[in-house]
Amino acid sequence: MRVEWSRVPSTGPVVHNYQEGQIRNENQIPSYRGRTALSPEELKRGNASLRLTGVRASDEGRYKCYIESELSYDDASVALQIIERFEVLGPSEPIIAVAGADIVLPCYLKPSISAEDMHVEWSRVPFTGSVVHNYQERQIRNENQIPSYRGRTALSPEELKRGNASLRLTGVRASDEGKYQCYIESKLYDDASVQVQIKGTEPAISMEVPHRAGWVSLLCESKGWDIQPDLVWLDSEGHSLPAGATETHRDSEDFYTMRRRIIMQDRDTNTVTCRVHLQQHRLEKETAFTITGEKHAVKSAP
Repeated sequence: MRVEWSRVPSTGPVVHNYQEGQIRNENQIPSYRGRTALSPEELKRGNASLRLTGVRASDEGRYKCYIESELSYDDASVALQIIERFEVLGPSEPIIAVAGADIVLPCYLKPSISAEDMHVEWSRVPFTGSVVHNYQERQIRNENQIPSYRGRTALSPEELKRGNASLRLTGVRASDEGKYQCYIESKLYDDASVQVQIKGTEPAISMEVPHRAGWVSLLCESKGWDIQPDLVWLDSEGHSLPAGATETHRDSEDFYTMRRRIIMQDRDTNTVTCRVHLQQHRLEKETAFTITGEKHAVKSAP
């Protein structure tokens, strides 16, 4: 006996096909692959019910169950309506970021159903009329995006399939600080908020006028801190190096600028790292500086 499940109206490919005692899904609709099954035991009892796993919004609609034997055939239709009940969850604590870094603003569906076919909108709070990032009908729709976010926002297509609508924001700026809303809509809708706090800049290393022959003087500087962080110099193995006293300056807006110098031998190869550390927020950013004889290279690290 042949059992064929298809969508109505038929698009050509099938949802599930059983024929001559075997599954024949060579012509199966791609979105149903690995998600359909008939029960061999139930088929013996005349039960051709289809099991569909991982139901998605796109599965909604009418289906036809067609059964054919050598002597006759018949079919019946089934209407499937999807009711997606979900919560949108965000972090309970603020996201702390260093200016210039890349961050992820968490936003998840509970349960972890696919958000591929949903409307996902990130915006600032209070809403200004323009969006931070807009995803709709499986496409990025950023025509109404706030100009300062252009080219800096992204959702992961793979993570959306898992119900993860977290927003990646690159090149964080001081103006990015504030409250964000993650709004997700299907037949139902919900939202969650994320608070972003921007701390000072990554440490910048510069080489000053040579201290004396065979030695170099390096200055590490980090700006824009509302809380005074620690500034340390480390060797290539991560051990603390003796350095000058940390200079602290406070500007008219009460933000700290931290500076600290170190004097080192100009060896053939010598790598040092300047790390800025805010212990109470578990926030750390560092920049490495390599001295290689005549050449010097600077590299930032997360």
